Amino acid sequence: TTVRDYPISGGDSQMNNFIIKFKYTFNAPMYSYLQPYAGYQYISASSPVSDLTAAQQEMVDDLAKSSIVFGVSFLKRLVPGWFARLDLGTDMYNLGVGLEF
Repeated sequence: TTVRDYPISGGDSQMNNFIIKFKYTFNAPMYSYLQPYAGYQYISASSPVSDLTAAQQEMVDDLAKSSIVFGVSFLKRLVPGWFARLDLGTDMYNLGVGLEF
């Protein structure tokens, strides 16, 4: 992800997000599935601008983090192969429709 004009106008910062998750699928009633997960998230941040002040560099460094993540995904089959999906966790909130196979 590129954050435009951060920490200074005309200077962009780049963020890289890496997540590894371990999920297990449980059958739920009415063609539904519950997938609790746990994992690890690492976010790195950098700015190619070379003339940042110490405070501005600290602002970029504050974007970086690493933490343990956990949550649950809920899938409800709409028709064969198509699911509504809800993800709730410490790393993201998401609602969508998708093709699962």
